[in-house]
Amino acid sequence: MDYKTTCVIENGHPGLDGHFPGNPVVPGVVILNKVIQAVHDWKGVRDIAEIMSVKFMAPVRPDMFFDIILLEQNTHGIKFECCHDKKCIVKGSIKLSPEAGAL
Repeated sequence: MDYKTTCVIENGHPGLDGHFPGNPVVPGVVILNKVIQAVHDWKGVRDIAEIMSVKFMAPVRPDMFFDIILLEQNTHGIKFECCHDKKCIVKGSIKLSPEAGAL
């Protein structure tokens, strides 16, 4: 079973300060926090063991809507993609903690 949610990082987000003046780009850590929140919303787990891989293929701009798509690999693994206008802009995989339990 897959999970999909739509996300936007608004222009006033505090993580955008200084990143970069005149040409704002959403920092990767802000995007990954949204991915982790989507995992929590989908699976109801409290622990992420690690982000196994991540590749940023295009910049995410403030106020740009993008979809977070989560694909279950196995009991403790999830692949993710962030897409804008059907183009993959970020992808990677997450390992859930073996002790991850329901919230």
